[in-house]
Amino acid sequence: MARTNGEILRDLRKKNDLTMKELGDRLKVGVSFINDMEKGRKKIPEYILERIISILGATTKDIQELKNNIIEEDLPEVLKKENKNISFIDITDKIKVYKHKVYTLDTNSDGRIDMSKYQEEVFMLEADVKKGSLIVKIVGKGLEPYFLEGDKLLFEAEELVDWRLLNKRLVAFRYKGNYMVRKLKFINKIPHLIALDSEVYDDIVIEENDKNIHYIGELTSQLERNLKDIIFE
Repeated sequence: MARTNGEILRDLRKKNDLTMKELGDRLKVGVSFINDMEKGRKKIPEYILERIISILGATTKDIQELKNNIIEEDLPEVLKKENKNISFIDITDKIKVYKHKVYTLDTNSDGRIDMSKYQEEVFMLEADVKKGSLIVKIVGKGLEPYFLEGDKLLFEAEELVDWRLLNKRLVAFRYKGNYMVRKLKFINKIPHLIALDSEVYDDIVIEENDKNIHYIGELTSQLERNLKDIIFE
């Protein structure tokens, strides 16, 4: 008999010898929330699911069961009734599980990323992540209100067509060997890469046929947001 997501969560927690409180501390949720998820009273949110897979070391079998359960839960009732023996293989194949390096983007810096420091995290995505893409986790408040501290952003690798198509976009690039993220903006028809803390750091002006700047990609997706820390005044 197939396990529910709550049963999978309970099995993984016990396998890791964790109490509900210890797991709650790691996932940044309360004990009652863990209890409700394990007993099926609450669905497991997607951002929590990604952490469970990463923190508790879910096996391939666990992940496949979790994916099947999520898709089955979201099917309309009429579809569930009419297709009691439905196979979810074709649908679940559209959801990819990736283990990807996540780097830190300090919004109070010049946008430089330390590529020697990263954490490997698991993401469940519907599309392939192109080779050479960059995922960063935001530190600081320099991108508010658009993005919050802790948000994870995907800069998908692509070829540069024309800087003008990227005006007022957040872009990732290599500059003199350093990986960086900055805002691109045209000033007097000349492209500038503007630091997130523009009051402290100078712009990088993109010259024609500039060999020092190698474009990686523009911001395409926000992968995860922790809503627990948002406070409404």
